[in-house]
Amino acid sequence: MYRANNLDCLHFPSLPNLTLQLALKVTGVELELITDPSIYVMIEVGIRGGLSYVSQRHAKANFTAMPDYDPDLPTSHLL
Repeated sequence: MYRANNLDCLHFPSLPNLTLQLALKVTGVELELITDPSIYVMIEVGIRGGLSYVSQRHAKANFTAMPDYDPDLPTSHLL
């Protein structure tokens, strides 16, 4: 990513932030600053903030079609 577009993924807290910056860089679009106070307040009110993440890093399916199926464990599927 860095060699192709000169964007370091470690400088972005999430993939959507990186994607937006990459899209702006590739298309050459320049965003205008918000000068209307009512539009600014509308955007500020809509900001919810925070980051979300999945804390369970590993999941394993267990059903009859799996080669390592264990009948003693509950059946589970990954979506």
